[in-house]
Amino acid sequence: MKFNEWLRKERNVRRMDVRAFAEWTQVDPSTISRIENAHTEATLYTAYRICTAMHIPLSQFYYDLTGLNLNSRYEISVDKGSAVSMDDLGVFIYDLKSDREAIYKYLAYVYNEILEMGTVMQEGILKRLSSFDEIAMEVLLSNNSMNSFDLNYPRQISYKAVIYNYEKGGILILPDVGAYVRGLRREEKVTLEILEGSSRISTSVLSRLEEGSLERIKLVDILALDISLNQAGRILDMFWEACSDEEQIFRRGWLDNSQYDFSKNIRKYLGGEQKSNNNSKLINFYIKVCRWYQHLKGTDFLWPKYRWQKG
Repeated sequence: MKFNEWLRKERNVRRMDVRAFAEWTQVDPSTISRIENAHTEATLYTAYRICTAMHIPLSQFYYDLTGLNLNSRYEISVDKGSAVSMDDLGVFIYDLKSDREAIYKYLAYVYNEILEMGTVMQEGILKRLSSFDEIAMEVLLSNNSMNSFDLNYPRQISYKAVIYNYEKGGILILPDVGAYVRGLRREEKVTLEILEGSSRISTSVLSRLEEGSLERIKLVDILALDISLNQAGRILDMFWEACSDEEQIFRRGWLDNSQYDFSKNIRKYLGGEQKSNNNSKLINFYIKVCRWYQHLKGTDFLWPKYRWQKG
């Protein structure tokens, strides 16, 4: 079933007109009309918003569209290993509020350790520093609009590390999914040009996906990519989880910004574009540090998650 047919059916089942349905799902009514009339394809994020508002699980949604069962993550293990869970992030945010100095000292420690383990792509002042303390870290991660410091995502991370985080129930961000697609494609020796031919997705869209961007990415493209790589819905599920994790971060109030609009900023946050919000920048940096540890040390280690905690 095509998405526009599915959407019209679901709206009619609920006996809602387009305007009422739009208000309920927080999707623009003109967007819903254009999708239903096949004048445009739905973006992945629009499909996510609609399914979330209607409380339709991804497994049901995927079955409705494809007639296939979803190959979702395995049962989440109690032993998370090096995967960073939402609970781990909650501890980080809690301690950030109670002992900010200790958090910055911890972040300086782990970043310096990363520098010792391998070469990190750096920007700005970090090109001239081999290591730094908590004061420098606080300056670099401050809200100063003139400060563009960011820790790049490790492009060479193994796609198996991403699967590890996914199957252990760890937090996912969009660059994780891009790294998985890129690594899987290379493992299967499939070039972007070959994938373009089999999935009918342009190489520019595939490149954006592998860089971890959801900007203007269509649901139909993700489904085609998933089929071409024989993933039985796993790639779609990963994107879904990344959107869901960001929503949880927002709903729990961890971004600490009353002006933050989830619906407008999810793609920028998950794609790594930094906003002026300090907690957003810290959370993004913290997760990327975890990925660098996994890239440089592998997944079977206990990295210093709680180094800042006393006792």
